[in-house]
Amino acid sequence: MGIQAPFRLEARLYARHAVEKLNATKLVCWPRMTIFGRDYLAGLRDVLGPGFEQRVSVATYEVTETDHRFPSRQVKHPRRTSF
Repeated sequence: MGIQAPFRLEARLYARHAVEKLNATKLVCWPRMTIFGRDYLAGLRDVLGPGFEQRVSVATYEVTETDHRFPSRQVKHPRRTSF
């Protein structure tokens, strides 16, 4: 039986990889507007610290969103590493 890692831990792993291995200076995150999305953003904040606001663009979405192109109209910095 598989396990689901906590979203906060998952975000920490992705953020560390993006910063250390990919040398990403700017990131984009598209979390759901749920407690899981808030946990994900908290994991990114854990790794990026006070530079979170300058380095991360966030575009949240509702699970019931019907327009699948929604992030493209919300994110202002398309040249960022997104995950």
